[in-house]
Amino acid sequence: MKKSIVFIVFILLILLFSTHLLAARRALLVGIDHYIYNDKYGGKLDLKGCVNDVLDFKKILIEKYDFKENEIRVLLNQDATKESILEGFRWLSRETKSQDWVIFSYSGHGKQVKDLNGDEEDGLDECICPSNTEPRYLLNLISDDEINEFIVKLKDRRAFFLFDSCHSGTITRGASPKASGVNQEGYFARVLPPPALLEGESQSRGGRQTNGYYSESTNNIRSGVDFAQGAGEISIFSAAAPHQIAIPINISSGHPNGAMTYSVLKGLGGVADSNNDDVITYRELLQYSKDCLRGLKVKQEPQIDAEPGKIDKPIFFLTPQAELSNLINSSSTFSLNLRLYGRTSNKIKLKDFVEFYIDSERSGYLYIFAISVDGEVTCLLPNLYQKDNFIEAGEGVVIPPSDGKFAIEAVEPLGKMRTVAIVAEKPLDLARFCGGREEELLHTLGSDELKELVRSTRGITKVFSPSEWAAAVIDIYIVK
Repeated sequence: MKKSIVFIVFILLILLFSTHLLAARRALLVGIDHYIYNDKYGGKLDLKGCVNDVLDFKKILIEKYDFKENEIRVLLNQDATKESILEGFRWLSRETKSQDWVIFSYSGHGKQVKDLNGDEEDGLDECICPSNTEPRYLLNLISDDEINEFIVKLKDRRAFFLFDSCHSGTITRGASPKASGVNQEGYFARVLPPPALLEGESQSRGGRQTNGYYSESTNNIRSGVDFAQGAGEISIFSAAAPHQIAIPINISSGHPNGAMTYSVLKGLGGVADSNNDDVITYRELLQYSKDCLRGLKVKQEPQIDAEPGKIDKPIFFLTPQAELSNLINSSSTFSLNLRLYGRTSNKIKLKDFVEFYIDSERSGYLYIFAISVDGEVTCLLPNLYQKDNFIEAGEGVVIPPSDGKFAIEAVEPLGKMRTVAIVAEKPLDLARFCGGREEELLHTLGSDELKELVRSTRGITKVFSPSEWAAAVIDIYIVK
């Protein structure tokens, strides 16, 4: 009877604390290799690597940063028309509110056109080119003025924009760069050809790029987009400096990417964390992108426009849930094993009870956190019913233990639940995230408490040496 009461208490605690609101996240990713009018103009419009940019970006959002499929909208090739992109902008605005995350990436052609409202110092508007752009008559472009109207609506959001196209930083047309160690043969710079070139002889895919592909402007002019709009956190990465072009590269044979996107995705994979504090800031990501392209001898300088004082903030989609779920010590000097106990499959039926087996090569304090598919985080150990979380080296333990003091039940939502186990030689100050109230150690954490928890666990890397702690992760899937 005592055990059943504890089960009820545990479930009630989950229900009681599961109503906190997590920041919403929405991403619109646009990549265009094939343009609708390409055949009409002798094959001069199509690009390579833009679709790869989007699919690779989506993959890292899901696998590294725990984005969900329904949080990401992808527009590729013929689906990336002007109207569908503008509707995507409206979707981003509808689906988010103050302090939510908004992500937009664009890989495709860029274009400069005459400024009609006098807001550009160089007399030119910068544009992105949807798949239904008619290049001779410059129909269906999306100008920086239209993008700015969208950004104004996000003034209280936290937003990240990535433009991997020519003119994304008022880019000019100039000589095609020669990159050493990267295969660019047959890859056109991402700038829409001017009408004069469209009327000329068709250019072969393996041929030399002509200067007609690039902007006439050589002045270092800031784009017309207004980046600092309010209490939010808006940062815009663009592919190159005003006097440079944006190009694709082919590091992996048969898998081209935009040079900018390639460097950004590598950085977001973790290598941009230059000070090893487990946080990637906008400044670190920008610097890594510059260093990466410099190492590849690609002559383009990534740019950023960010609101004052916010360039040193953590990159937008590093939510506390994602930080916790990716807390791994790759330099640990001892192993930590985590697996389900008494099961041969990681699929757990709803309402079944779950046990974990943990075995550490070194004695220390054990901490276990569960992260559900919708981002809810529960501290499984220590808790009110088991405060003693010290384990001996080489002596495997089962959590929950057989004394019946508490149990772990598979509850909704269905889907992946990531479990993170940490063993540290010294105890963590977990009381910080629950205000010192021990009776609240076992519950689903609200956003403020979760931030405190992440501060505590992230502090491992600052307080402990790599030899003093280890972490392990297991994904289980809750099914009906």
